[in-house]
Amino acid sequence: MQTEPYNCHSYAWRDSKGNPSDPSNLNIPWLPNWHNNPWYDMQKARKLKPNQKNKVGDIIVYGFDTNNNGKLDPNEIMHSSIVVEVDAKGNTVRVWSKEGQGPITDHHPSDALPDYGTFKEWYRK
Repeated sequence: MQTEPYNCHSYAWRDSKGNPSDPSNLNIPWLPNWHNNPWYDMQKARKLKPNQKNKVGDIIVYGFDTNNNGKLDPNEIMHSSIVVEVDAKGNTVRVWSKEGQGPITDHHPSDALPDYGTFKEWYRK
């Protein structure tokens, strides 16, 4: 049994410690730091405007806009990544994230798994 597993949302939003006060979390003993959905954290963060410059430490949330309302659907949030590099124009060029319980990966923000959705929102804690 693993004692420290955490996922992308826990990594990006909660320093890999999960959020035990959030009722949407799985609360399964063998997934002690799993953060099921960062919606609660997103409400406390500042959502960046579409053309706003990014900074290292910003968080990208991936998912789906199934209602076609231009917003990420709370029940369709699939992935979170941390911005680790931006170009001179403030565009994100590199992020760190986890895929489930896998290792931390270093990639371009567009290289997330297709299952994570194509709709992205940027947040600043």
